[in-house]
Amino acid sequence: MSKALLANKVYAADTIRADLASRNIQPVIPGRSNRRVKIDHAWALYKQLNRMNASAIT
Repeated sequence: MSKALLANKVYAADTIRADLASRNIQPVIPGRSNRRVKIDHAWALYKQLNRMNASAIT
């Protein structure tokens, strides 16, 4: 079973991504808009974060 961390752009730092990689956890974190090197992430998984946040509000 693969592990993934769904997070917002606030957690897009390279140090956080490196820590997750060392633990064999896939970061599903979009890069910030001002990032020089664009980072690819799984949009389908990231959409789930929005659904979880929306369901927590209601």
